[in-house]
Amino acid sequence: MSDLLVWYSHFPHALAGLASHVAGALNRTSRTVSQLSDPGDEADPLLVILTGNDVGDSRLFPALDLLISARTGPTALVIGDGWIGTDGPDIRSALVGAGAVALARSIAVRRHPTGRVNVVCVPESLIGGAGSQRGPLALEISSADVGDVVAFVLGRHSSYIHGQVLYADGGRQLFSSLTA
Repeated sequence: MSDLLVWYSHFPHALAGLASHVAGALNRTSRTVSQLSDPGDEADPLLVILTGNDVGDSRLFPALDLLISARTGPTALVIGDGWIGTDGPDIRSALVGAGAVALARSIAVRRHPTGRVNVVCVPESLIGGAGSQRGPLALEISSADVGDVVAFVLGRHSSYIHGQVLYADGGRQLFSSLTA
């Protein structure tokens, strides 16, 4: 059994079971990567959880770019949906979200011999923000729901998906003019 590499600087309480859920679905062992310069085995899937707290480090996205570009395994970047119009308390989640989407698409366009990279966008409240945007579906999104999406994106059945944003937020993005 190989590893599922997980990086996060501040793990949101609502997503506490995410890494273990994804590792179980992929039949892997979850291993935390404490430094972005530690790529582990480049063929192992990588799960990166980004929050508004990450925006303060100007080295974050260049380090992620180097780490992900050098990988042959798939990467999932999990972000809050505050970047698409949730009226959160500040702009930090919007900056992290927009940066993550730009990074994933930039890596996908370069077409290096790299593993695929995709973004999974979840309700801002799971990441830690208190956004108030509501979606058309009265669904509570759980860590397990997000884990299923992330496991799909990192698994072998999604080998044709690269550079995309997948929303695991109960349809909340339908209210954003930025997704039209």
